[in-house]
Amino acid sequence: LGSAASELLPVSGPIQADGGRDFLTVGTESTAQSYDVTVTELTDRRDRTLGYVFTLHNVTRYLQQQQRLKVLNRVLRHNIRTEANIIQGYAERTTGETAETIKRRTMRIVELSEKGRDAIGLFEDAAGEWTRSPLDSLVEDSLADARDAFPDVTFEVKRPDENAMVPSGVAIVVNNLIENAAVHNDGIDRRVAVAAWVDGDYAVVRIVDNGPGIDEYEIEILDSGTETALRHGSGLGLWLVKWGTEMIGGSVDFESADPTGTIVTVTVPLSDSDGRTPAPRDG
Repeated sequence: LGSAASELLPVSGPIQADGGRDFLTVGTESTAQSYDVTVTELTDRRDRTLGYVFTLHNVTRYLQQQQRLKVLNRVLRHNIRTEANIIQGYAERTTGETAETIKRRTMRIVELSEKGRDAIGLFEDAAGEWTRSPLDSLVEDSLADARDAFPDVTFEVKRPDENAMVPSGVAIVVNNLIENAAVHNDGIDRRVAVAAWVDGDYAVVRIVDNGPGIDEYEIEILDSGTETALRHGSGLGLWLVKWGTEMIGGSVDFESADPTGTIVTVTVPLSDSDGRTPAPRDG
């Protein structure tokens, strides 16, 4: 780099050895490169310090991506909701089928912006270390929100026998599955059953509804991993389920219920006391 290490490396205070991390930025504003610096102490057999190893990992693109996500998050959280509220306000001044269509579509825009915000939050969390949440509390919180949002739906729950810890990203997965099971159930006796249990090093959450079922077309899109101009799903909810389980190292399975409805089974690794998760199961 053309400079002495003492001028560049972040050692203004005591060196943070054995995994201590800091960011180092080199260059001008337009050509700056950022590095994640890890410092490891070198010692002899008597634990006397011989020196340090500095490992520099270029994270410039990662930091730029984080900045873009923050901007996108602000736009989704504020600008879209503001514009939608204005449109809805004008629609409420009129009556009839056109006004109802405007209101319904406006709420759809708000819903998509909120799902987009959830996706950004999921990506940001996955870039670091997952926080941990109790499985029982996570399921109960998801059901409490669903009961408030869908008072006409009967929710049943079977709690886990042991209150194990899971990555916090499981909440987005479970929230969207319960919401999907309720909002697309157009029957007279609308029911959603949620069960959670621990199976070895894994937590399992199963959601069963008695609705019309998920279109096979939607599942095919999820399996393909992408959308095209001619093939798109109904929204971001199931994508959040797919992305969330993948980032956590888990899996999600869809099957038809008898006589109607859908059974969705989510399997995710438990978090140990250090917040780490076991390797994903094969298949």
